[in-house]
Amino acid sequence: MNDTDRILLDVIQNYFPIADRPYELIGERINLPGDEVLKRLEGLKAEGALKFTGPVINTSALGFQSMLAAFSLKPENLEP
Repeated sequence: MNDTDRILLDVIQNYFPIADRPYELIGERINLPGDEVLKRLEGLKAEGALKFTGPVINTSALGFQSMLAAFSLKPENLEP
C-alpha cells in the first residue's frame, strides 16, 4: 500500500457518491481515472487491506435499535 492507496481509502471512507459512475467522481478528487480507482480498490481487497466496499447503515438514525449477540458453541455442533 502506498500513499495514493491511503488517500483513496480515506476518500472512500468519508465520501462515496451515489452516482452512475462513482469511481470517476472519486478519481476526480484524487487525480486518477475511474478505472484506476477501481483497479486499486480491487488490489487492496486482494491484499486484505479492504474487506468490502458498501454502506454502513446508521440504524438509530432510521429509528431502529440494534443488538450484538454472541454464542459459545462446541465445534462438533457446527455444521460444515
